[in-house]
Order: sequence, then structure tokens, then C-alpha cells
Amino acid sequence: MKKHKICKILLVILAIFLCVAFYELLGICVAYKKQPEVSNTTKKETKNGSWNECSENTERAVIIEKNPEALLQRVRLIKNAKKEIILSTFAFQSDESGKLILGALHDAADRGVHIRLLVDGMESWIDMEGNPYFYGLSSHENVEIKLYNKANPLKPWKIMGRMHDKYLIADGKRYILGGRNTYNYFLGDFPGHKNYDRDVLVVCDEPEKENSVNQLLEYFETIWEQEDSDYFHDNKKLANRKSVKNAVLELQNGYQKYFEENKERICDTDYTDETFETEKIALVSNPIHTGPKEPVVWYQLGELMKNAKERVKIHTPYIICNDMMYNTWENIAESDSECFRRCICICILCYVLFVYVEQKGNRGDRRCRVRWIGKKVSGTRCLVVRNVLTGKNIEIKIYGEDYDTRN
Repeated sequence: MKKHKICKILLVILAIFLCVAFYELLGICVAYKKQPEVSNTTKKETKNGSWNECSENTERAVIIEKNPEALLQRVRLIKNAKKEIILSTFAFQSDESGKLILGALHDAADRGVHIRLLVDGMESWIDMEGNPYFYGLSSHENVEIKLYNKANPLKPWKIMGRMHDKYLIADGKRYILGGRNTYNYFLGDFPGHKNYDRDVLVVCDEPEKENSVNQLLEYFETIWEQEDSDYFHDNKKLANRKSVKNAVLELQNGYQKYFEENKERICDTDYTDETFETEKIALVSNPIHTGPKEPVVWYQLGELMKNAKERVKIHTPYIICNDMMYNTWENIAESDSECFRRCICICILCYVLFVYVEQKGNRGDRRCRVRWIGKKVSGTRCLVVRNVLTGKNIEIKIYGEDYDTRN
């Protein structure tokens, strides 16, 4: 009899678990079942807009290639900020590089600089909740921290609405934007696995209204004021906890040591010799709500690709295409003149793959040349991918062993 009751209890628990799982899965699938079409408004704005036209520009820029340099340039912007620092990131961890950024932010807040930090609500729930290092920063009087779309199992239709932005703005004049999150995998030269990514550093000492730094500021403010962005432990009393005091002291000591080791470069505020003049910098983004999004970015990138004369390069840590994206590439490849010469270059850095597909000749002579540069994958001799020009699967042979992110 007792065994029978235990079985009933287990069945009830299992039924509840299955119901919850079905609810979560249904909520996610239904919400994102259909991809919204590109609206006529977006098409008209893209066609009539000046976002892709070159003009006189006061902004200078440089690509940040290496992880140690990416960490130093972030600390450099934070250290030299006088009024405000904005940091938006998908993931922020309290490992070595994360602590250095936290220490730099805490030091800036002590100088009277206003800090605003925006982190995705899913990753923050894992990395920041109960963490004294983040409590030490959030309890500072000059710091505001918000989480975008906090994880809520009662609203599964919002779970996939994540914020993958990664940028740092200093005093509304300089910013770093790219693909690096804020922890060791992306920043610094600490032990463990590394991610090979890129950022761009943009400098504009006298910003004008149309400059990209103002576009980025406006974009940030829109997300910051959204109802899906909520404060993270806005409680100044947290600073009185012993664990938080010890964490802040550790952050201060670690940051001071790093600063002394790199003082000359961090204190240098002249970016002229290390940046390049630009003709035009324009930022594009998809809608910022948590539901299915109109593919504004891909549409605008497609319009840019249509203007290419010889080559299209796509640099991404990974690429997952749907039919709309394949069709865009195919239309671009087929829309050229008789002297057809088009290159499509796909750089996949995170997954040790660099594929170069070159299309030459006229429409009647569609030959593809494929070259691979990357780490040799054990047991791998070829790769089967879909040919974006024909829609068919093609076999790509793999060559080379040296991985070089500069290519």
C-alpha cells in the first residue's frame, strides 16, 4: 500500500513536470513561430535614407584584434572618462578580466563619474545574483545597473528576447563596439580557452548630431527606458555587508596593480596615431522589443551587398541562415551584369573555420573556388555546406593548419 502511494506521488510529480515543460516549450515556439516580413516603412527608409552615403566625418576608428588589447582599451576609456560611462553587455562574469573592469568602474565612480551598466537578464541571473563583486558596484551612489528582460518562467514567450549588445561609451565621445563579452573568454590573456573576436574603437572629440556615437547613445537610452529593463539590487545598504566590503577591496587592489603595470598606455588620451580617418560610420539595429523581430539589419545589409562591385565579406563568429538569407545571397549573385565577378567571404572565427568562396566568370560560367584557413580538426577531411549561389549542398575540402585571425 505504501509503495502504491509512492508511485502515485511520483506520477503526480512527473505529470506536473511535463505540464510545466510543455507550457514553457509551447510559449517559446508559438511566440517565434513566424518571422515577421520586412515592412514597407523599412524599405522606404532604407531606400531614401543617407545612412549608407559617404560624407565628411570627424570620427576616427581602429579595429581591436587581440584580447589583451581589448581589455586594456576598455580600462583606458573608463580611466579617462570625466562625466559618464555606459557599458552594455550580454554576459559579465567576476573572473580576472571581469574583476578588472569592475575595479575600473568602481574607481571611476569614486571620482564622481556616473556609471550606467546594462546586462542581459538571463546571463545576469546566472553570474550576478548573490555576487558580492556586483553588489559592491550596484550599491555605489554613482552607479546604476539594469537588467534587460529578466528571466521569468511564467512568461516563456519572452525568454528568447535576449540582448546581445556589447559596447562601452565614455563621455559621449568615444566608444568600443563589437562581439566581446566581459570575461576571460573574450578579454585579457588569462589561462583557459579563448575566443577570437573583434571590436572597433571609435573616437570623436567633437561629436556632431549625425555621428555614430550619438546614434549609439540614442539606441542605449531607448533600451534603458524600456519597461523590460529593471534595476539590479538598487540598495545602498548592501555596501555595509562584510563580504561586499572585502570584494570591493579586492577589486581596488587588483585594478591598481593592473593600472600601475600599464600606466603609460592607459593614461595616454591621444588616439590620433593609432586610429584612422573614416568616411562614414552608421549603426543599424533590429527592433528592441522581446518578441519576434522584423529583420531590419539583414535587409539593410542586403541592400549594401547589392551595391558591391567585386566582393562581399561577412565576418561573424557563427552563421545560421534561413531561406530568406539564402535567397538574398542568390539574388545578389544573379543580379550582376554580364561581366559577372562576385566574391562572398564568410569568416567564422569562434569555430576555427575560415571559408572563402569566390564566384568568377559570367552567368553561364559559375565556378566556385573554396579555400580554408584554420586549425586542423581531428578526423576532418571535408565540410559539407549549402552553396548559397545554387541552393545545393557542396563538399568543401579543408586545407592548412595555421589559424590566423588577421586574414
